[in-house]
Amino acid sequence: MKARSLFKKLIRVSGVFAYSLSLAAVCACTAVCFYSPGAAVYADPHDIMGRWAPDERWTKWQEDFDRGYNAYKRKDYVLAQKIYLKTLEKAKSYGDNPSKCVEVLAKLICAIIDQGDAKKAEPYFQEILTLASNLNKKNALDELAAISLEDLANTYQEHSGVSKGESPQTLSAQLKARYALQHAIDIQTKVFGETHPKQMETRTQYASVCIVQKDWNGAREQLEKIHKYMRAMRGKAWIHSSRWLIYLGCVYDKLGRKADAAKIFAEIKQQYDEAEMTGEIEKYRGNFCCLSGDYDGAEVWYRKQMADAQKDKSKYKELFAYRNFGYVSEGKGRFAEAEKYFRKAYELAKVHMKPDGSHKFIELASEVERSMRNQHKNKEADQFRAKEAAFLQYANPRFKSTTRLYQEEFEVLKDIDSISNKSRKDLHKK
Repeated sequence: MKARSLFKKLIRVSGVFAYSLSLAAVCACTAVCFYSPGAAVYADPHDIMGRWAPDERWTKWQEDFDRGYNAYKRKDYVLAQKIYLKTLEKAKSYGDNPSKCVEVLAKLICAIIDQGDAKKAEPYFQEILTLASNLNKKNALDELAAISLEDLANTYQEHSGVSKGESPQTLSAQLKARYALQHAIDIQTKVFGETHPKQMETRTQYASVCIVQKDWNGAREQLEKIHKYMRAMRGKAWIHSSRWLIYLGCVYDKLGRKADAAKIFAEIKQQYDEAEMTGEIEKYRGNFCCLSGDYDGAEVWYRKQMADAQKDKSKYKELFAYRNFGYVSEGKGRFAEAEKYFRKAYELAKVHMKPDGSHKFIELASEVERSMRNQHKNKEADQFRAKEAAFLQYANPRFKSTTRLYQEEFEVLKDIDSISNKSRKDLHKK
């Protein structure tokens, strides 16, 4: 009994002794870490809540990164690229915040793209895509890195040329557009997932390029994905995006899938009938023909659109039919005829459309001017611009009244049907 009691006491004493010894060791280690030279630099870069917090290394890194950003803002893209490469190497060597690698990689790629050759950035693109996808799966991609990726996707879209409403006509421009838009889609889907809000816009741009190229299967692939997204849409959102379903029906028709085309057109007609909309299918089928270069086919559909407008006695619909005839004439190289149609549409708009501050009048006036310049009537085009400046200022009070009133808008709004509502809102803000 005494032996057992003595043994328990020894255990208690030795436990206290062991605890005291371990506590002393921890304190000693802490003291060594605290007083060691350079400890602040190599400390664990996390705060007491376990969140990543910058230390002296990353503070200096941020200064270097900002120098690269300032060079980029000055449009010194070569210098920005050099600085970003050095900051990327440092971020990799530190190794404790891979999101910073994503952030600088995105800026590095933007600097390379803005030098004119996006393909030179391909190795860095593959690197950022892999790294960002893995981080996002672990919920470890920080906000700044995510914003940088969004900016990179937008840069690829702008580089494509399609985001400005332009349809690339040369083969090299078409290949460049598809390359850039595919990279934007890869960022939006492989990093952020299939529900990315801008993905539908990017896919419509890609589909447009495929239609210009008459790559019906390439267009079908994008348009079917858009159709899938639209199943969740209702009301005005569905109506606004419905032309892409009409384009899908046209693509099915080109591929010989008549039953699928008929099903799509029946779905659209039902929705339009419920919304009491007529002439829209004819208009968008005509637009599809224009996009693919079939101007004779477009004229057939636009005549049906005009017949519907005259049946409804709608001057509003009529002016847009005249405008579409202008596009057909322009596509066929008949610029004098195009000027006649565009002027008719513009004059009808001034009478029958309210000057509500929208871009409609600027777009219509720019088309008249463009048709005149295509005939080398530059003096008359300048006079037209000066004459209409006062009215356009009244109709669009957010823009200054100058002889260059709608020069920027003329460049951006060449193809109204390829510009999203968001793009228009952004332009209004600018």
